[in-house]
Amino acid sequence: MRGDGTSVFEHQETVTAPAQAVTSSFLVDAGLASATDVVYVEMELKDSQGTLLSRNFYWYAADSETYRAMNSLPQVAVATRAVAETGSGGEAHVMVALENTGSAVAVAAKLTLLRTSDGERILPAYYSDNYVSLLPGEKRVVDISYPAAQAAAATVAIRGWNVVPAKAEVQAK
Repeated sequence: MRGDGTSVFEHQETVTAPAQAVTSSFLVDAGLASATDVVYVEMELKDSQGTLLSRNFYWYAADSETYRAMNSLPQVAVATRAVAETGSGGEAHVMVALENTGSAVAVAAKLTLLRTSDGERILPAYYSDNYVSLLPGEKRVVDISYPAAQAAAATVAIRGWNVVPAKAEVQAK
């Protein structure tokens, strides 16, 4: 996909892969990248039941100069909703739903958990994913866990390469 959301190529295949072995599969064609555009590639690995095992996101250009095109990506607003979840063992959780509502790729969105009262980071905080890239229309949920003793009114801030900075108050479940 190009940065403006234009699809360049899509490929899906089924591969039988034994455990703890290297299995060759499809190679992304270097010809997908032009001299002026960066191509964004999302790869997912699922098991035979369709459960997601791995997701990887890459950006690829024909040469190092072409990566400068990333500096002119359109700004993208990522819809962000944060909900407090019940934790166990002294942990609190916030589930953050992200959705790229724009028509361009949102690159490297980073979440930060903050105390609403003073804007300071809540630490330690552990994120199930960070630097999330989203294709247009794509949704993702990130789980943030932190010590329940730190639990107070919280806000989740989001920023990224071309992501419009925003904040979402954590809502009670």
